[in-house]
Amino acid sequence: MDSRLIDLARNAGKILLSYRGKELNIQNKGGGSFNPVTDADLKANELLQTELSKYYSNDLILSEENTNIPADYSARVWMIDPLDGTSEFIHGGPLFGVHIALCDNGTLQLGLVYTPVTDELYYAEKDSGAYLQTPVGTQRLHVSDVEDLSHARMITRINRGYSRPEDTLVNQFQNPKIELACIGIKLGLIAQGKAEFNIHANPKSHKWDTAAPQLILEEAGGKITDLSGQPLDYTQAYTHWKNGFLASNGVLHEKVLEKIRENSFRL
Repeated sequence: MDSRLIDLARNAGKILLSYRGKELNIQNKGGGSFNPVTDADLKANELLQTELSKYYSNDLILSEENTNIPADYSARVWMIDPLDGTSEFIHGGPLFGVHIALCDNGTLQLGLVYTPVTDELYYAEKDSGAYLQTPVGTQRLHVSDVEDLSHARMITRINRGYSRPEDTLVNQFQNPKIELACIGIKLGLIAQGKAEFNIHANPKSHKWDTAAPQLILEEAGGKITDLSGQPLDYTQAYTHWKNGFLASNGVLHEKVLEKIRENSFRL
């Protein structure tokens, strides 16, 4: 892993931490529902884009906070989310992270997820394994081997008192539930073997949300598809995953998909 990328993720995290406890300038990006962005998002995004453009001047960049969307994904594209978990950040919670990923012609090559509050860095390179670096050391990640769906731990969104249409599907699963924000942290927990699956039944997730954590999860032995079982296509023209996604430890993947089909859930 390029040490400059690790330093970059950490420095973006420092920017986010510098806004903690301060009054935030919150704007709504729109898109049919409240979609917040803060000055912290924008400042961290500025750092990421500036440094990546300097290090990899021939590459494209896709960012949540940039309206300049690449017209073609057949080349090398950096997919970044300077603040995954903006709502959690606004509420003063600790569950947010910085995402940096490189995708080359639709194939994920590397990914980093940094959680500033805990100073934890998940990272992976294709065919080289997934790792978690903490203040006490670095460990290689492996998903759990839980095969019985009834014993699987399910990660869900944090319920802040409002419902979403996809909650109907999630509630069909009587599994032990772990409420988390930040897709990077959710998939990181599965990669650690501390949970087994996460259903993201929301068409508003995007490439920058999943790219880094997907590679980390897959290099740890896990699996991710859309809710119909199809691979996520990073060469598609639009940025969002219109069929949501399912992330799992791999061995449970088809069992969870089958239960989704049984409930005839449609986004």
